[in-house]
Amino acid sequence: MILRDSILIAADAAIVWPWVADPSRHAQWNHHVVSVDRRREGPVHFQERFDMVYRLSASERLSHVEVTECEPNEKVAFSHRIVDERNGRRTEQYVVEHYTLTPQRGGVLVKQSVDLSRAGVPWWFNVLARLIRVFGERSGPDLLGTLKRLAEEDAATAPST
Repeated sequence: MILRDSILIAADAAIVWPWVADPSRHAQWNHHVVSVDRRREGPVHFQERFDMVYRLSASERLSHVEVTECEPNEKVAFSHRIVDERNGRRTEQYVVEHYTLTPQRGGVLVKQSVDLSRAGVPWWFNVLARLIRVFGERSGPDLLGTLKRLAEEDAATAPST
């Protein structure tokens, strides 16, 4: 199952890029991010590795992350490996989080996809998620909406060139 979302942000890609490509900034717009353990600051580089802790439901999970695609101001992909050792069983789950930035009239279109096909998600959850996407309404924090607000605030205060 792949979850997809997109939003038009009234800012240049150069302003949006740090919000998408710097994992330490993710916690400001993605409430699931608890912490990032990384040796450097700023946008990521291709094949860089670091760890992130996510909170999903009531539990926290450590994710070993590798940057598997990176073209500055255009696209970035984070491949997550989550090792789960609950109930005396060890499982590994894989999630790929991908962002593309495409210039549009009035800003940049940010597309997000999260590939959960190797995340150990039960088949019935896939069916439920599709039904909710078709018939349901958005609930909870709007992650890309928060990203939009933060990036547009940066754009409003950025010096003109």
